[in-house]
Amino acid sequence: MQKEARVAQLPQVTETFEERTTDALLAVSRVLERLEDRFDSPVFDGGFEKLVGRVAKFELVQEQYGKNQEDSLKKINDIHASIYDPKEGLYFTVKHNAQWISKINGAARWSLMVLVTASVGGFGGLLYAYLKALISS
Repeated sequence: MQKEARVAQLPQVTETFEERTTDALLAVSRVLERLEDRFDSPVFDGGFEKLVGRVAKFELVQEQYGKNQEDSLKKINDIHASIYDPKEGLYFTVKHNAQWISKINGAARWSLMVLVTASVGGFGGLLYAYLKALISS
């Protein structure tokens, strides 16, 4: 039955030009009617405009994300520079302070050794003077 309906819808081959043109125009008319029916469907009844609006909104959000990524990249580069800069960065400062602390520790050790040596020498001098005074008396 469906096959017969399809055959009935197809334009028939005729001998004259007018009949062929009429059949072609009828076929085009049927195609246009089917397209019209499809355009009246709920997808095209405001749905397509909503879809276009959502796509535009998506593109706007994507553009904002791109700008935010550029800003974030700039901030990350600034942080990288503040950490790794060879003259003013955090690593330079820590390394410089560690060297300074190492020098101070060395100086403090030497000072402590001198103080201990002087104390032992002074104590030895006092002990010598005390023992000499004891023996002489």
